[in-house]
Amino acid sequence: MLGRKKKERTEDNALSLVIDFVILFCSAEFGTVPNLSFLSEHTSLEDDLGITERDAENFIEDFVYEFDLDPADFRLGSYFAIEPDEEKDFATPVRKFLFGKREHIPVAKKDRQKLTLGMLAQAVVKGSLSW
Repeated sequence: MLGRKKKERTEDNALSLVIDFVILFCSAEFGTVPNLSFLSEHTSLEDDLGITERDAENFIEDFVYEFDLDPADFRLGSYFAIEPDEEKDFATPVRKFLFGKREHIPVAKKDRQKLTLGMLAQAVVKGSLSW
């Protein structure tokens, strides 16, 4: 966790708050900082920043905590290729056996939506990860 943002969240400052968060996250997780001139509302977490799979799970968890957001019905698999690690996650096979479905159903890359910094800024203003 990177420390909750205390600033008021408005449409005017939401994108800069998200960019600050992305910089801190990338620095902490990857040891690198993205090029600031490259970051905009159109920047995709997966395609442009290379945040994928488990890093995406960590990113969203930290983002929700950082901005005190309601995760609503956010589905990570709609934006990222996520497959549970059944070797480490004993609950996944149990869920499959009991309910006949997977927690994270992978979506083909061509069918996944791009999660952009602009979308995250909208979430910060709304207080929810629903679009």
